[in-house]
Amino acid sequence: MCGIFGFYFYDVKHTNQEIMNILFEGLRRLEYRGYDSAGVSIDWPVQAEGETAPSLKPVVIKAKGKVDDLVKLATEEVKAFEIDPNATQIAHAGIAHTRWATHGPPCARNSHPHVSSSSHEFVVVHNGTITNYRALKEFLVKEGETFESDTDTEVIPKLCRFLYSRLPEPIPFPQLVCEVVKQLEGAYALLVKSSVYPGELVACRRGSPLILGMKYGIQTNPVQPNSNKAPQSPTSPTTPLTPKLTGTTSTGPQFFEQGAANGAQHQYGLELFMASEASAVVEHTKQVIYLEDNDIVHMHGGEYTVYNWSDVDSASVEVRRHIQTLTMEVGQIMKGGFDHYMQKEIQEQPETIAQNHARAR
Repeated sequence: MCGIFGFYFYDVKHTNQEIMNILFEGLRRLEYRGYDSAGVSIDWPVQAEGETAPSLKPVVIKAKGKVDDLVKLATEEVKAFEIDPNATQIAHAGIAHTRWATHGPPCARNSHPHVSSSSHEFVVVHNGTITNYRALKEFLVKEGETFESDTDTEVIPKLCRFLYSRLPEPIPFPQLVCEVVKQLEGAYALLVKSSVYPGELVACRRGSPLILGMKYGIQTNPVQPNSNKAPQSPTSPTTPLTPKLTGTTSTGPQFFEQGAANGAQHQYGLELFMASEASAVVEHTKQVIYLEDNDIVHMHGGEYTVYNWSDVDSASVEVRRHIQTLTMEVGQIMKGGFDHYMQKEIQEQPETIAQNHARAR
């Protein structure tokens, strides 16, 4: 069973190595689902042909085998691209995937993420099955697109590029993705990033689970020198509804520590985590939204907005989703004293049923 993990942050400092580690660990939390290959897409400073200086671009790294094989390959790629693993980024959107082969044999070529072209205008990870992919592929081939993999997923980034290239004028990223998914039949959970929409990330689902975890209170500005006041975490939103973030400042949703020395205020950033299930999110945050069918989440500029579309002839509309608090602990997603995850799941069934019944109420 495929697994998806995404990590978006804004106004928070993370090194390149930390970004990779978080993505790799997210995949490890999904390993028990079974898989035969894995991959990630992260932004590195790359100098393309004809450019005078490097700029951040989506880099895709994929490997057949286990997550450890992907980590080894990524370490080699860091050296090949001459990337400083200790260099920091203050905003980033990374996506990762574990694949269980359904369309095409296990190999790096069929692994996710899949791309629109060698320029990586659009990069996609997908869980589910696109049942009309053959018809879409035939159409795109007639339009001049070439395919590298045997998968159903590759039609998605190709379709993104096809529609984008024919726009009379640019449209918002979530609107483009909405137009793409309206052409898809079957089930999907998707994470989409793009070089033409830098710093943005879109998540959407229909028929395949996807959750959004949020973490506020990431301190980005240090306490003033000579201040005896220790850093404090601000109070996270307690509203049971998704915070209304539209219309906030250009630096995104901000939370400040009040009453600091000399009246100083300390700005805090935002981290968002997307995953196929809670096991990959709970170690980062317990505040999550379980996305619903036809939901589209747009992450950009330190904000996130949830949209939903009801039918192919209607536009998507902004919606509010309930934030839920996970009751599970990190230890519950490990094997514990059992030899296999299946043994653990069997023994935990009574408690799991009770928890789900309580949540349904």
